Amino acid sequence: MKKDPKVYLEEIIESIDRIEEYIKGMNYENLEENQAIQDAVMRRLQIIAEAAKRIDESIKTTNSHIPWAKINGLRNVIVHNYDEVDLKAIWDTIMIDLPKTKDDFVKLKDAFNQSFL
Repeated sequence: MKKDPKVYLEEIIESIDRIEEYIKGMNYENLEENQAIQDAVMRRLQIIAEAAKRIDESIKTTNSHIPWAKINGLRNVIVHNYDEVDLKAIWDTIMIDLPKTKDDFVKLKDAFNQSFL
């Protein structure tokens, strides 16, 4: 039995929140020097992608403005090419892409909350 998509959306939002907390007050150089934060961020990016992968295709189609393929692609790079991960690209993702994507996921979750009341 599939989980309610809200569960996956909550996991995604929680992971983004954690990444934001991990890097709070940091710059790229701080991330580059801190292996523990790198590991934590990469793990949370994997969780985001895994949760996104489990969301029903009809929801993805209806919400095509969310970069589903890019999210999955990032997961594949982190998992399968971990030794070739471009840390600068990860930094740009968490600083530029995640805030907007978080807003999209929050809106989607809110829409589900409204429709199930």
